Amino acid sequence: EGYKEPKAVADEGYAFDKWVVKDVENKDGIVTAEPGTYKVTGNTAVYAEFAEDKNGNGEPDYREEKYNVNFVAGDHGKLEGTTLYKNYLSGTAINCAEGYKEPKAVADEGYAFDKWVVKDVENKDGIVTAEPGTYKVTGNTAVYAEFAEDKNGNGKPDYREEKYNVNF
Repeated sequence: EGYKEPKAVADEGYAFDKWVVKDVENKDGIVTAEPGTYKVTGNTAVYAEFAEDKNGNGEPDYREEKYNVNFVAGDHGKLEGTTLYKNYLSGTAINCAEGYKEPKAVADEGYAFDKWVVKDVENKDGIVTAEPGTYKVTGNTAVYAEFAEDKNGNGKPDYREEKYNVNF
């Protein structure tokens, strides 16, 4: 009579996971969604268990879907370094991966690195970004390195350079 379930409040970086009831009959404990419905047969302890919640969305990380980020070189270039990062939680910036280092975009002769384009479920056509590491993952994500022609070999795409007309 008068039972009121306590509110389980998680420390920062954690989320409430489950209630575990332990008594004489269930020494290892049983998991229950509503400890108030458990029939007490002796001294009983009800434990609130918490689990890591790195992205702070209130859901234990182990229950959440994880996503991959794949860096891909476009035509006329290649990428050096790690190009696949795994196990991202939704809402996590790409550069939060352990050991993250943006791959180096290396252009073929006659070309220059132009831009990074991020594509995922929310941005199927892609969005241009100068810093792909700051992009927050919401699903499996591809980051494309695009290259453009550089006929004068100065490391800048030709279409970005000022053009001059010379008249004689």
